[in-house]
Amino acid sequence: MNVLTIMAAAVAALCVIRGWRRGVVMLLYGAAAWVFIALFVLIGHQVIFHILTERESVHAGVYDRVRPYVDRYIPEASLDDVNVDEALSNVTEILPEDAKLDEDLLDRVDADMLKEYGVEIPEEYQGLVDDVLSNIAEDADTVGEVVENVRQNAAEEAAALREKTVDATAETVVGYILRALSVVLSYLLAKIICVVVKIILVVISEKEPIRTPVHLAGAALGMLESLLYVWIALYLIRLVSVTDFGASLALQVAESPYLSVLDQNNLLAGFLGHLFGL
Repeated sequence: MNVLTIMAAAVAALCVIRGWRRGVVMLLYGAAAWVFIALFVLIGHQVIFHILTERESVHAGVYDRVRPYVDRYIPEASLDDVNVDEALSNVTEILPEDAKLDEDLLDRVDADMLKEYGVEIPEEYQGLVDDVLSNIAEDADTVGEVVENVRQNAAEEAAALREKTVDATAETVVGYILRALSVVLSYLLAKIICVVVKIILVVISEKEPIRTPVHLAGAALGMLESLLYVWIALYLIRLVSVTDFGASLALQVAESPYLSVLDQNNLLAGFLGHLFGL
């Protein structure tokens, strides 16, 4: 009897003992519980997430705690980032400050117009520039007034844009937190249900006259479980048999009457071979 045979026998003995102690009901429960928990979390967390998002107190409580952290990590708005002064100085070099703004010019005051005059506005700020120019130009009569109004209001507009960014980022983070919380809550709820079911099954399965048949069936199921483990090991040995270590293991399998029979009738290997065309 070689080492692999002894290991296979030990696995079989442990599985049989475990099956006898737990009984067939608990063995089946153990497998079914994980399936139930997975399905419950998959479906249940969506329901819990919907409930959490609908409760204003929960959403507001999380948002109030998250927003200060988001605000801390998003840089303060700075006019240097958009080069406002440089852009405005370029405008006044091209257009006299006392130049009148007619209706046609007012309609064309946007980032594209500035680009025509050689003023490059970063793409991410073009929308901001368009809004500022179009709004302020309505209250200005000359290019100089537009430039001054833009200079005075650019910082306020940039700060407002930052606040919108902080709000949107905080909302996204809150969504992630509530989603994670819903998964945890659904898992805990599923575990509580499983514990209650387990207690009921234990009480029922330990009553006579079904106690002994339940434990015998558990031992038989444990033997089948050990057979599955041995088949997995034999299949892995086949995969590594091209190596020196794998070849030595394969030789031990061939020398063992018990393992060689199991290897020749390895249903798991046949199934995987059919599945992957091996």
